Amino acid sequence: MLGPASLPWPIMHDPLIPTFFLQDGGGLMDMLPMLGIMFIIFYFLLIRPQNKEKRQQQAMRAALKKGDKILTQGGIVANIRDVKETEIVLDIDGSKMRVVRDAVVRVLESKDSLAA
Repeated sequence: MLGPASLPWPIMHDPLIPTFFLQDGGGLMDMLPMLGIMFIIFYFLLIRPQNKEKRQQQAMRAALKKGDKILTQGGIVANIRDVKETEIVLDIDGSKMRVVRDAVVRVLESKDSLAA
């Protein structure tokens, strides 16, 4: 007859088997707090800074005005000749070029800062 009494030693008290193999496997409720902590860390390290930078870019693009010197995504440095709703007209050494507002990466010189 095979049973616990027929084994040469009890498995539950074997010093060769680590105790974490004998423990019950936790489950979802034990894992939820750790997942919540990981989400909070991701939010503060990745999501929040990205949203903040996106808001700053949108504010910068909304504040574009005639006379500003800008840098586009393509590396073009130009002055703004005209501002429309979704695009701007650039003045590049006497030539004009139309680009969408989203192509503006940075304002190099603002017309307001030149007047001051």
